[in-house]
Amino acid sequence: HDYTEAWAKLRPEPPLCFPVPAVQRQVKRYGQIGAGTSFGTALHNLASQPGIDRVLEIGTFFGGGSTPDLASSIRDKPRDFSPNCVRRQAPDGGGLHKCCHSVVVTMEVFSPAWKHASQYLRGMPVWCVHGTTVTAEEMLQPSEISSRDKGPHFKLYYQRDRDLMQKFTPKLSELCRDIRFGLVLIDGNEYTGWAEFNKVRSECRPQYIALHDTQTLKTHRIEEFLEKNQSEYKLLLRKDETASGASCGLVGCKGEASFVPNSAGWAIYEKV
Repeated sequence: HDYTEAWAKLRPEPPLCFPVPAVQRQVKRYGQIGAGTSFGTALHNLASQPGIDRVLEIGTFFGGGSTPDLASSIRDKPRDFSPNCVRRQAPDGGGLHKCCHSVVVTMEVFSPAWKHASQYLRGMPVWCVHGTTVTAEEMLQPSEISSRDKGPHFKLYYQRDRDLMQKFTPKLSELCRDIRFGLVLIDGNEYTGWAEFNKVRSECRPQYIALHDTQTLKTHRIEEFLEKNQSEYKLLLRKDETASGASCGLVGCKGEASFVPNSAGWAIYEKV
């Protein structure tokens, strides 16, 4: 059966269709936000809530961190129709496409990581987008980066990343325009987080914004802005509040010691 018409009648939005990569090799899970960490648990439970059908993840890495947990959350939630995804040939004969109602769109610019993730996530409701989010000119400029943050990481990666970004046309604005995301996770390049946040808050306008690696160069301007401007987004939960914060129920009100260890900070904000 062609479920596309049935979906369109049942839901206000049609399914999202995207290319399915050809099988090339078996790859192992490899990522940073593993299952059982406090942040992984928070993301899983948040994405399981009704109304969170489409998630945008900025920074796929190798696809074995937060991506599969987000995908399983939106795939397995109760719905009044089945299945969540169907496969069909593209209308233009351009290969096999997967059409899903609930889907994770994840973005990665580093080609080896994107290729690995595309293979690992092939069977899940995940669209792996190869490309950048913003322009190289929108990155933090050297004059905006303190001397403290111009250490080995800056010397190794800043110019490399800038050169890489100049080879791509940014896709974040286009995705925000075409897809209504309920949750956006910002976990990409160290030097693009601020520009990505400004596009997310003004163009995507999701119900929830999640930040990984908080209190680092990637997120500190975002956190400062959100602390001073609470009329748009308010803090829902952060790493050091999992045991007793107002929204600690998202992770079962358990302290950090109850989860798989992970040193990175995180925070989730909810639209006011």
